[in-house]
Amino acid sequence: MSTMSSRHRKFTAASGLAAGLVFAAVGLQPTLAQADSTHTNPTHTMTSTALLQFDDIQAAGVGVDSAQIDSRGDQLLGDAGRFDEGCLGEKTMRNITGSKAYPAPGDAEAYFDATWISSQDKDVWLSESIAQGKNATATTRYVNTLNSEIRSVRSCQEDPEQGNYYGKALTVRTGTASVTYYLDYTSDGGTDGGGVAVIRDGNRFGYVDLMSAGGKPGQTLKELAIRAARDLR
Repeated sequence: MSTMSSRHRKFTAASGLAAGLVFAAVGLQPTLAQADSTHTNPTHTMTSTALLQFDDIQAAGVGVDSAQIDSRGDQLLGDAGRFDEGCLGEKTMRNITGSKAYPAPGDAEAYFDATWISSQDKDVWLSESIAQGKNATATTRYVNTLNSEIRSVRSCQEDPEQGNYYGKALTVRTGTASVTYYLDYTSDGGTDGGGVAVIRDGNRFGYVDLMSAGGKPGQTLKELAIRAARDLR
């Protein structure tokens, strides 16, 4: 697997604050937003509490501790240096929903992005991008687009036989939420257990990307994606 791009290895406070909100979470347990009493009511607009929280990530055994979040939906999906330019790594959640870049109005009700890294320089990286569709039809279209983009990554690359790719789709349900996740493989068939997942609960959906997961391949990704899906409610 190619190494993580330098833009995800380190964040400065200045660059982070310019893009959104940064938490240095060494020894802390940050919550990405204050509790919202309407969070569990699907008729209300999603808040950043629908993102993965630090406790979720710790419980899944992922060693990240510093987060940068934003609400623009302009974070690049899968942007960890795996794929050729123009493949999934060049897409954003706004692209998926057919919207122009911020500050143009979005086609979704709300967007939130988060990128987690290790301040201890551990070789692990986690990103999440979520949105709330305006109705079930639109949300189904967005989810289908996300899955299609993931499946086409290998054929999109300049040299498909030499590039990284995703394995077959694996699905699981948790309550009313659904999870479809894909393990990440290098051209020689190896995996570090990382990968991506598409999550959905009602009109809320998202994309989770994990690199350098520990433990049995796929188990950490699966657990993390389930926790992310539950947080969408």
